[in-house]
Amino acid sequence: MIKIYRKTTNIKAEQFDGSFDMVSKYAVITATYTNNSCVYEMPTIEGMMKVKQGDWIATGVDGEHWPIADKIFKKTYAELPVIPPKVARQLEVFKDRPQSVNLAIIFSSIHELAITRTMSNGVQRWIGNYPNKFARAWLDGYRVEEDE
Repeated sequence: MIKIYRKTTNIKAEQFDGSFDMVSKYAVITATYTNNSCVYEMPTIEGMMKVKQGDWIATGVDGEHWPIADKIFKKTYAELPVIPPKVARQLEVFKDRPQSVNLAIIFSSIHELAITRTMSNGVQRWIGNYPNKFARAWLDGYRVEEDE
């Protein structure tokens, strides 16, 4: 019986631009020129694989690299949501307690429940305005926005 699985880890990836820095970083070698474009090859744990400018080079949990065609990458991966530092701290407070993401969003949405000692109005307002982003951050991980 076929089952459906989701990926359970995040990867780091950058779009290959053919620059000397990226060619050096990933030990890429020039393979062939076809139709005014250069096709490169790079070593992976599965052997040499082709990579073109615009493809993505992913880095796995053990530091391994592999190329992913741009079209496939865009269908398969999405950037982690970027959330404010105060929201990130509150998210971790909620996750440390036996509460669900649903309850955290409800706390931010219902004014009477939202004003607690642990959550400021700014955090409450952000979660209320961006509940889907908050849920994605809860489930998939997040990046903290940098102070400007």
